[in-house]
Amino acid sequence: MVKKKNNIQTWIAIVSIIVPILVTFFIKLIENENKELSIYFKQTEKVLIKKTTINNNIALSYDSINVENISIAEIIIENSGNTPLTKLDFEKEGFELIVTPNVKKNKNNTLPYLMDVTCSENAKQRGSELSFSSNEKNGVIEYLPSLLNKGDRVILEVYIPLDTKINLDYNGKIKGGMIKSPILYSDIKKTSKLEDLITSINNIFLFKYFTVILFALLFSTMIIGAISLESLSTNDTNKWSDMNIQSKFFMILMILFSLLFLILLIASVII
Repeated sequence: MVKKKNNIQTWIAIVSIIVPILVTFFIKLIENENKELSIYFKQTEKVLIKKTTINNNIALSYDSINVENISIAEIIIENSGNTPLTKLDFEKEGFELIVTPNVKKNKNNTLPYLMDVTCSENAKQRGSELSFSSNEKNGVIEYLPSLLNKGDRVILEVYIPLDTKINLDYNGKIKGGMIKSPILYSDIKKTSKLEDLITSINNIFLFKYFTVILFALLFSTMIIGAISLESLSTNDTNKWSDMNIQSKFFMILMILFSLLFLILLIASVII
């Protein structure tokens, strides 16, 4: 009986050690500073095309050059990390977006690739920097935020004197962070909190299999602990009523954690 009591106390001690470690691990995982900038873009929409019939008395020009086609593309810059971003977080070369139309301009078309770039949503910033320029191959947008908090986004509207789709690339780096390659807004895959958690853990261990092994070990430990505690806490009848309150509490705790680790194990295999 003394040996059984000692075994119960041993399992209680194990659970008392494991649980705080796991709670601390997940809190640190959530609080871990993650500097990340995501770029999305919506393909061009036609505003004016050559075949459009307009009153003969109306003409549209840019620096005295007739404009026959105008398309608008939308670029979304979002702080997808968990810490604010400022100008100081970017490397000294800054941050550039490179806009390249899918078709080449006619040689007679002397209009710049970028006619204008405006900011339709600025995340209530003051002091952000926006400028643009064009060369023979593409247009370049330079942007630096004054302060982008977690989840904040900036929307840029880009006016192009062509009836065409665009490609988008970028130059620049974030100190101690990353800038994700631009993707079409329509291609964004919404992820759940569970997927984000598994991805974060995978990034820590570098390999997915380590995450799977971790949760498999934790799940097995909780199951073995629950079974052992149940057998050690009861007499030969193995009735729940024979267990004391302390044993019941740790038994329920082990079962809940085993279910949690089972869910995480399945998720780590699938994701």
